[in-house]
Amino acid sequence: TWARRVGVAIEWRLGEVFFLDCSKGASSSVGPPAVRGPVADVVKDAASKAKIVYLYLGGTPLHHSWKDLLTFADAGILEIWEDANGSATIEGIPIWLLEVDDNGNNVRFPKVDYLNVSLAHVGDDDARPEEAWHLPTAPNSLTRLLGSLRGVTSVEFTTSSLSAVCECLPPMSTDKLDVLEVCVGSHLTALPDPTPVHTAVCAPSTLPDT
Repeated sequence: TWARRVGVAIEWRLGEVFFLDCSKGASSSVGPPAVRGPVADVVKDAASKAKIVYLYLGGTPLHHSWKDLLTFADAGILEIWEDANGSATIEGIPIWLLEVDDNGNNVRFPKVDYLNVSLAHVGDDDARPEEAWHLPTAPNSLTRLLGSLRGVTSVEFTTSSLSAVCECLPPMSTDKLDVLEVCVGSHLTALPDPTPVHTAVCAPSTLPDT
């Protein structure tokens, strides 16, 4: 409307990186409805052409009306970051982001082959957490999301909790992985004792020297 009124044209230049921010709180259980009109067209186009998607968790999930705009058909890289405890991380994942096709592959991320997940990471200058980080009992929204990424061949975890890694890997198609890298932060917490048998698959292929 503004552009037509002043007689100028707006040129949208789309990049290859898209940010989905579900890390903020809101006054309701879900975020506000999706944008409409020309802006919605731009968002939909940007999502369809994005090569890299960042998904930030720990807050309020996006409103279900965004599902019609956000399909990342060309994205090969998905980065998942959280800044909260396990329960808050799960609650921030929109349900519509978990939809799968007839083959069980994620509808929103059909071509993702590289996954970078940062969970329960504690930096060098951060204090030791008061409680151990853990996910709600599986299956949960995060394990369902990870398990639906059927084309993933390379995974990188950044964490200070080996338990978090072991909770995330079992639902994934680990037989297809070419690379599994675990980058550990400060205040590393070990696996629970005894460690469940199914978590044996989470043995990292790369760990820093200690």
